Amino acid sequence: MLKYVKIKGLAVDDGARGRGLGGAMLKRCAEIYWQLDFMLLFGEFEFERALGPYYARHGFTVLNPDQTTDVGFVLTGRPIALGAGPGE
Repeated sequence: MLKYVKIKGLAVDDGARGRGLGGAMLKRCAEIYWQLDFMLLFGEFEFERALGPYYARHGFTVLNPDQTTDVGFVLTGRPIALGAGPGE
């Protein structure tokens, strides 16, 4: 069984940005989910927000809007695609 989790709704107030708070929250989320044996951690963001470089700096692989990643072949022998919704 593939245990995966989606991080959704991570935000820092404009006045507090640039202090590493978002990165610290993202890191702590990842630590908690890995400790709970989740095998895949992912998130989505609106393409127009251009957050790809931010998430890439924090170790995430950022896919283009039309890309998917296979999350099932190793477990089931069949491809199971995970990708973003329209505009994400």
